Amino acid sequence: MSPDNRKRTLVLFYTRTGKTRTVAETVSETLGGRLQEIRDLKKRSGILGYIRSSLDVLKNRPTEIVPREIDLLDYDLIFIGSPVWGQKFAVAISTLLNSVDLTGKKVVLFVTMNMHLDQKITFDDNMKLIRSRGGRVIDTFFVKTFFKKGAALRQMTCRIISERADRWRED
Repeated sequence: MSPDNRKRTLVLFYTRTGKTRTVAETVSETLGGRLQEIRDLKKRSGILGYIRSSLDVLKNRPTEIVPREIDLLDYDLIFIGSPVWGQKFAVAISTLLNSVDLTGKKVVLFVTMNMHLDQKITFDDNMKLIRSRGGRVIDTFFVKTFFKKGAALRQMTCRIISERADRWRED
């Protein structure tokens, strides 16, 4: 992509274990976009963190995130990545989506997950939320991470990108 296009693509993501970061970095490096991690200030590591996270998702509780605000003015195409918790996006991403102005933005949603995914449940609520914030979801994809690490995740992500990148640029 040209330097001008690099400025126009942003990859936002939250990760608890690092697997969503691997996918997000691969998207950013391959397409030339800027990478921005959304950090959750609530402790979510370990088994207690997992339980706490699951309860927060089930009860739709927002969380404290950093950065709190993101200026999307210079971006046309925004990738938003999250692990799947209870068939939903992580609360850090839900909190972000409830606070940003996506007017006129093309959005690609992606998730990482270990087990079975009901795509309709996982993506539908977020697609509605993005539309309510003025954005337009042009695609979604998921990467199964069960027993997979770095190189395998990058390879799976590169395959998805090679199949869809032209569509993302054109849409």
